[in-house]
Amino acid sequence: MDPETARRVHYYNQDGRYRHYAVFEQRLPHHEAFLAPPAAEGALGVPGPALSADGNNNSDVAVLFAVNRRFSRRTAAAISQFLVRPLRAAVFAAMSGDPVSDGSAERVAMQTAFPSLLDFVWMPDISPDELELELRKSGSLPLYQALGGVALGPVSSGGSSSLQALRKLQAVLDVATKHEAHRRQPWKWLVFSRTDLVWVAPHPPISLLDPRAIWISNTTYTGLAVTRYAGLNDWHAAVPRSLANAYFGRWSLIISGQVPCKPGQEPEELLGSIIHVLEVPVGLFPAVASLERCDSWNCAWKGWYDDRRNATHRFRFHSDEEDILSYAPGLRSGALTWASARDGSGDLFRLRLLSS
Repeated sequence: MDPETARRVHYYNQDGRYRHYAVFEQRLPHHEAFLAPPAAEGALGVPGPALSADGNNNSDVAVLFAVNRRFSRRTAAAISQFLVRPLRAAVFAAMSGDPVSDGSAERVAMQTAFPSLLDFVWMPDISPDELELELRKSGSLPLYQALGGVALGPVSSGGSSSLQALRKLQAVLDVATKHEAHRRQPWKWLVFSRTDLVWVAPHPPISLLDPRAIWISNTTYTGLAVTRYAGLNDWHAAVPRSLANAYFGRWSLIISGQVPCKPGQEPEELLGSIIHVLEVPVGLFPAVASLERCDSWNCAWKGWYDDRRNATHRFRFHSDEEDILSYAPGLRSGALTWASARDGSGDLFRLRLLSS
């Protein structure tokens, strides 16, 4: 099926008239094969654990950033204060940005903001034609063009850069994996977080997170009833190393033609589909960070919130701001503390807040 026919299928699906249709064979990943365990600990000839710039032994946790440069000094300082330092984490970053930059200035900015940065990859976005070339190798390009949706943009949608973000997500996982060869043990947890999140309280202790689940930061805006079947907030996640491919490996599933994608999916829905097919449990905890206003760059719903918000507010979504600021002061002061609570449905893990 040629790409133009695929686009017509997408068009008629969108407006409800099925004048053209096609049947595709969609391969799905096998969860045991895709979720391969990390390298064994204590391999012969492997040097000792890496040290961060401040001398701390980051043997357990690494924070991974995969971004188009979107952060301010103030926002980065809060990320360091409430995420990186409490977790005593190493930092890795894959970043794109100004197409004429060689990444040197961006590397310095990240190193200044996060002294425990161990590696940085400058990864300029590739053109839509180059993306299509990558996807043709699996033979699944016509399928992706027919399915449409923001999750597969810009191949399916000219206004989306979702695939560019997933390329960087895979790249930063590869970098963190490479550094495991210089350690006596793999990371125990890999934490993904966007660099345009406003943090106002410390991240939950890793010791409270069940390592059988991927832990998602749950906000009012993304919905309290979110489940892995409908969609998952993809702004922040704490991921056990054994489940890293399920979260960070979305690009590898796409280019291998095995991604479980449905018509017209959003990025959050694509993540939910993958987690569901791979049979990965999900944990939820009340968010202590949410997206900041994107006054200096383009973002989804920018026109919507500009009309409804006072410019003195830093949060993009008012509902998140009201909710998070109702309990963040208690977490900072110690009046509130985190506690684990297994969800009654049996397939969700949760953290809740208790009075100290």
